[in-house]
Amino acid sequence: MVEAGIAAAAKTISEVPRHVRDPAKRLHVLGPPLVSVTGDAARGQTAFSVFRTLPTGETSLFVVGRYLDELVRVGSGWRFSVHRVQLETRVLDAFTHLPL
Repeated sequence: MVEAGIAAAAKTISEVPRHVRDPAKRLHVLGPPLVSVTGDAARGQTAFSVFRTLPTGETSLFVVGRYLDELVRVGSGWRFSVHRVQLETRVLDAFTHLPL
């Protein structure tokens, strides 16, 4: 089963040069994070928007959503245990490049 997954990934990677490329640039704008800490665990929520600028200079709002994160304290720092994207935008263009 693992071999089949590796073979599928290798096939996908080998086909990358034939994929449609989006020449647009993207700018991610983040709102202030809302964080709650309970002991060695924390939850965070950050609103974001992504603007897309075409090579012609035309810019439009591409997508909006929230990052929903869970963190755990590891030693003197924090590490993500969950990083999830919740989109408000429901209709994306065909061939949208992910992740956002």
